[in-house]
Amino acid sequence: MTETIDRREILALAEKAVLGEIWSSSRAYDNLVHLCDRIGNRWAGSNSEHQAAEFLIGRAREYGLRDVAGQEFHHNAWTRGATRLDIVAPIQREVAAIALPYTPAADLEAEAIWVGQGEEDDFERLADQIRGKIAISAAETTPGPGQRSSHRREKFARAIAAGARALTAETEQWQRQILAISR
Repeated sequence: MTETIDRREILALAEKAVLGEIWSSSRAYDNLVHLCDRIGNRWAGSNSEHQAAEFLIGRAREYGLRDVAGQEFHHNAWTRGATRLDIVAPIQREVAAIALPYTPAADLEAEAIWVGQGEEDDFERLADQIRGKIAISAAETTPGPGQRSSHRREKFARAIAAGARALTAETEQWQRQILAISR
């Protein structure tokens, strides 16, 4: 006697054969939770990055892969240090700030200038006023219909091209992020 399998069952079996247990197992999610919540940040070269590599190597071996090994290589690394941003005139006040990745250490003082959203037209409008100053732009912007918002890299490039000494971005939480410093 021949067993009959309907089309949906055949497709379900084929899907499971191709995708494995991705839809029926929590293993991928459990791995993600371990990497994010237990190991935490994984900056290149950090202890936590090494822990994550060992974890993933172990998982790959558990999944039956052969000849699994880590591979060391040289790279430039960055570690966030202490950040301080102060207004010194016309009032004195410390402003909460964080340095974004690869911002170099610096001790600089300069007049600040608000460059609005940090878009091309903002920098064009203020072109003759930016040189030597710290440009401050909105970090998060909402573009108009059919437009796109610039990424902070683009805002930084515009600030440096205009001669700014640094760029900071103001978030909606009224904190400033030191995006980058020109040398």
